[in-house]
Formats: sequence, C-alpha cells, structure tokens
Amino acid sequence: MKAIHNYLAILIVVSITLSCKDNATTMDTNDTETTALQNKEPSGSEAEEKPQLNWRENAEVLKNLSPLSETEFKDWLPSNIAGLNQEDLVINAYEDFATLNVNFKNGDNYFKLNIIDGAGTRGSQLVAPAHKIAIENLDRDVPTGYTKTVKENNIIAREYYKELIKEYRILFFYNNRIYTTITSNLKRDDIWEAVKDLEFENLFK
Repeated sequence: MKAIHNYLAILIVVSITLSCKDNATTMDTNDTETTALQNKEPSGSEAEEKPQLNWRENAEVLKNLSPLSETEFKDWLPSNIAGLNQEDLVINAYEDFATLNVNFKNGDNYFKLNIIDGAGTRGSQLVAPAHKIAIENLDRDVPTGYTKTVKENNIIAREYYKELIKEYRILFFYNNRIYTTITSNLKRDDIWEAVKDLEFENLFK
C-alpha cells in the first residue's frame, strides 16, 4: 500500500511539473508576441507620429472607467450629417460596456456609424482588436479595392475600399477608448469631413 501511495505522489509531482512548464511556455510566448507588437516600428515619419500603445496597460485603465450612458450618446450625436438624416438608432448602455449603432441616409447614400466604448470590464475586452490599428502600416492594393493605414484629422485609421460597390469602411480607435467603424458610399473626402463634424472630443464633456 505504501508503494502505491509513493507512486501516486510521484505522478502528482510530475503532473504539476509538466503543468508549470506548459504555463511558463505559454507566458513566454505571450510575452514575446506582446513585445513584438509593441516594438513594431512604423516606417518614415509615422514612427514619430504613432505612439507605441501598450494594450495590456490600456485595457487595465479602460476596465476601471464608466461607460458612456444613453443620454451622453444622444446628446453628442447629431440628427443629420453630410446631408443625410439620422435613422435606425440603437444604443446599448450597461454597467460594463456601451455600444451605439446608427445609420444616416438620404436616397441611396448612406453613412453607417458603429461605436464600442472600451470602458468597463466587457468594454475593454470588446475593443482589444482596436489596439493594433495605430501600429499597423498597411498598404495593399487589389483589383477590387485596397486596404491602407491612413492619417486624417489627426486620426490614424485602417481604411478599406471596395471598388465594385464604391464603398469605404474606416476603423479607428479614438482616444484609445472609442472603437469606431464607419461604412459609407459617400466620396472619401466627404466621409472624413463628416468624421470631423462628429466632434468625437465632445463625447467626453
């Protein structure tokens, strides 16, 4: 019986050792990926303009903030923009995250705005992919359009264009908190002018 107990004890020790080794390997891998993400250097002048955001630290800050309320969203959002009228407004405001979805339309023209507030526990998780946008340096042209990293209105964004339907999709992470997606068939300059007119800075007043 004593021999059996000793055998079981050895098995437990081996299992714990292997488990710790696996965890250490996983942590090392994650640390390597995080370091690579943080140390990626943009080319040219972008290296001076793009702050290297530590997404883990930012997530910790965000999860301790209070998400925007429905009233704050409504007070900020205009009733029309770029000659388009507000339609189909949906706001979800909870203790740990908040989102806004709204369409602006006029005939065939549209400007769709989606926002995820990174504040709160769930909010900080939902915006995790957005941290990559400011450190990317994309420039891919294909016959059907392009995907590029652009800077407009002091906002670094990932911009997609679909030639077939003449549609732009623009993603950016405003103030390292507001994960924004805009989809529109307006002219590119008109879209970015509309982004400026939205006055994102007023979301925090």
